[in-house]
Amino acid sequence: MKLLLVHHDEATREVLAQALRLRDLVVDVATTASEATELAGLGEHGVVLVSRVLAEATSDGLGVIDALALELLSPPPVVVLATPHTEASPA
Repeated sequence: MKLLLVHHDEATREVLAQALRLRDLVVDVATTASEATELAGLGEHGVVLVSRVLAEATSDGLGVIDALALELLSPPPVVVLATPHTEASPA
């Protein structure tokens, strides 16, 4: 399976990507909503894993969920990653 990992924190992103690759998954990585949309438009990703920080719209622009929905005809499923004891995301 090919997946797209979108995370704002470099160290966390690399640890997650490495762990997923050890399970024979193909992992593309992005750090912003625009990078995620560009990569998702190029490849057949079975799922997008995105940090909660980047999932939702911010004052800087669209979050990953909205960007994918607006830019792609058929966006892949999105799983929002959060730390333990984090309030549920409205997305």
